[in-house]
Amino acid sequence: KFSWLEAPRNALVVKKIHDAAAAEMMIRATRVLKSKGVTAWLERAVWDEFAELQGDCQTWDAGDASFHLDEIIDFIVVLGGDGTILWASKYFPKAMPPVVPFAMGSLGFLTSHRVDDMEKKLAVVMQGDFTISMRSRLVAKVVSAEGVSSQWRYVLNEVLIDRGPKPVMVELDIAVDGYHVTKVAADGVILSSPTGSTAYSLAAGGSMVHPGVPALCVTPICPHSLSFRPIVLPDSVVVTITCPRDARNTAWAAFDGKFQTELARGDAVVVRVAGFPVPSVCNASENNDWFAAVKQGLLWNARGADQKPIERKT
Repeated sequence: KFSWLEAPRNALVVKKIHDAAAAEMMIRATRVLKSKGVTAWLERAVWDEFAELQGDCQTWDAGDASFHLDEIIDFIVVLGGDGTILWASKYFPKAMPPVVPFAMGSLGFLTSHRVDDMEKKLAVVMQGDFTISMRSRLVAKVVSAEGVSSQWRYVLNEVLIDRGPKPVMVELDIAVDGYHVTKVAADGVILSSPTGSTAYSLAAGGSMVHPGVPALCVTPICPHSLSFRPIVLPDSVVVTITCPRDARNTAWAAFDGKFQTELARGDAVVVRVAGFPVPSVCNASENNDWFAAVKQGLLWNARGADQKPIERKT
């Protein structure tokens, strides 16, 4: 069970964009927080849009380098779908406060709480009597052929290295902890966290991995070899995907579907499991929430009908 050392005082409320229902729930959430003595913080664009909340809520200037949101926020209220959680996580590249995700999206694989239970769930969170699921994140950077590194990017689901807009296969070298493992000829490769294992990786044939398993998943996309199967690696490894200098074509990298970057010949993407996971507040428990999500959201092992029972003669 999670418990507070001190009563929480500040909560970040992040809503799904361009959604009237999420906006209504956001107003409701800020009122609940205020009634409990907790200050609600809103993103600048949202704060500017809702003038009626400016007297009760706070915001910040993203361009102010001296301001550190992670030093103020005690927990995060997410109103939306899985994409809204991905959006909220960008504000906390290092230690992230507990996230209370309310389902207001389409799939809601990560959002285990119902908005109808908002008052009750927020009261439980502010009291400190809840369990959390530590959702591991990946951190990745691009290293050019000349050895120049980009900034590290934190991702919750996956790092994708693929053919980009070109209708041809890519060639990629895969190394684990500096050891060259194999050369890939495929549409691409997905490096996912356990959380991301039920997203793009699963659609590409990868295995579902429980969020409690410390792992890094490697899943090929349409490989030019029937024997190249997905693999699950320990979370201690560093995986390097390189576009060979003699490759026929360049490759592309994307980080949780954003920051698409072309990889020139000789460029590499370095990926490892980050030291700062996303702590998600459970509805029931980590196991119950995960199995409920794969059964209800993905229809895992769903069948049209059960077999008829054996008819015994009397």
